[in-house]
Order: sequence, then structure tokens, then C-alpha cells
Amino acid sequence: MIKTKTFDIKADNLGAIVGYASTWTREPDSYGDVIAKGAFTETIQKRKESGHPFPLCWNHDLNMIIGSVNPEDIEDTDKGPLMTAR
Repeated sequence: MIKTKTFDIKADNLGAIVGYASTWTREPDSYGDVIAKGAFTETIQKRKESGHPFPLCWNHDLNMIIGSVNPEDIEDTDKGPLMTAR
């Protein structure tokens, strides 16, 4: 079975994509997962310390990296981690 999700993407004229990496809706997703607020805080901090960006992959495929996300470009908001990818 193929699952799809509709979402909004904003792109600027510099090739950036802005969106939420996840949300804290407290509703189970299509796989039954519920993401808790702060679930990514430690990982984001470790990436900031290492200086290594997160890969931006097409369909979660690490063989198809189409950009990156600098950990400094992730803002933890009340809705979830808002990221800017390039």
C-alpha cells in the first residue's frame, strides 16, 4: 500500500525550502507514531556542535541527496522543528 500526505512547501528564489521536519500534533500519524515535543532537540544540538548538516533526501533515500539542512537553520517552534533546506 502506498501512503501519501499533502503539505505546503515554500521555496524562495535562492533555492531554499522552508517547512516542518515534523509536528507535535499529538495525533498518531498514518503509521501510528506520535512525535513528542523536543524529540529532536538532542540530535539537532549534536549536529550544531559537529558542524555537519543534515542531508535532504528524496523520499528518505540516502542515495538520492538533493540538498542539506544546516542545524542552525532549524527553529524549534510550538508546532514543531521549522527548517530551511538548501
